[in-house]
Amino acid sequence: DVGLSVSRVGGRTQPPLLSALAGRLRLAYAQFVELEVFTRFGATTDERTRATITHGRRIRAALVQAQGDPLSLGEEVGLLVALSERLFDAVPEEAVPKAIAAVRQAARAKLGDLHADAPLDDAGRAAVAAVVKAAIPAGNA
Repeated sequence: DVGLSVSRVGGRTQPPLLSALAGRLRLAYAQFVELEVFTRFGATTDERTRATITHGRRIRAALVQAQGDPLSLGEEVGLLVALSERLFDAVPEEAVPKAIAAVRQAARAKLGDLHADAPLDDAGRAAVAAVVKAAIPAGNA
């Protein structure tokens, strides 16, 4: 249950930069989990529901983290911006891990100077979005 999870407590301890980016994604992921359960029973879905499920699957894929492979602040910000801008939604499901790896690599190289103590302004968010959009394999963004 997303509402009872430790993420509610953890969200309060997150740096403002990450907290501001992750807020809407928590809601999108919670909606996805509810719809995913509903659609397992063979329910017919409309285009909006399918889009929500696709987006939720991309969120889940991006949040999977291998043990011993911590993300830098730049990588976290890059992934969260890519998810909130729905940049992975157009990527075929089987290519999502490759796109995530490309975003992580670009973020490590180009987003190392971010500071966790303040949310991104519009210009900063646009700059991060440009970095991650350029990193996603051609034809998938």
